[in-house]
Amino acid sequence: MGQARKYDFCILGGAGMQGTIVAKDLITSGYSIFIADINRARAQKLSKKYPEMATYSYVDVNDIELTIDVIKRSGSYVVIN
Repeated sequence: MGQARKYDFCILGGAGMQGTIVAKDLITSGYSIFIADINRARAQKLSKKYPEMATYSYVDVNDIELTIDVIKRSGSYVVIN
């Protein structure tokens, strides 16, 4: 049996300008999100604002193996970039 889904969406760059807008829209619509971003401080700030709906992880999308690992750990079926 596969891993249970943890988050509805994984947002690569979720702490950036557009990613933050998408994240807030999804959270206010009742979805849980996994924020993956190179900017740890901004990602952490956003996830602390919505602790029950969001979490974050560091990712540098130039590191393909790390990016794949982060997406898998999120358990999401949908990845937004």
